Amino acid sequence: MKFFKRLLSGAGGESDPGDDPNLFWYYVRCGRCGETVAVMARRGYDLVEEYEESGGTDAPSGYSLYKDVMGRSDTCFQQMRIEIRFNTSYEEQSRHIEGGRFITEEEFRASANEADQDEPK
Repeated sequence: MKFFKRLLSGAGGESDPGDDPNLFWYYVRCGRCGETVAVMARRGYDLVEEYEESGGTDAPSGYSLYKDVMGRSDTCFQQMRIEIRFNTSYEEQSRHIEGGRFITEEEFRASANEADQDEPK
């Protein structure tokens, strides 16, 4: 059971999620129930190209990520909305979340370890 939880949540796999430059990982905590969720975004699929109104060029001026996230809880169906802006070098410029808050990878892993300890064997 723990294996499937980790597989589906994107945590604890064989390879380090930071190894692939085309993947972005974010960790969030629900503002209602406190559940932590790992969110993966793919550079070529999830990011939207943004263009300047008066740019006069076909090149994007940056990228945006819009994701709606919901945990796996049976009792909380709070949706969290993530919006992150990047420059043309894919460096994060700003981030915003509704319905929750961003947490660090360490906080996410600590909460996953606590949940594993609470799970009946």
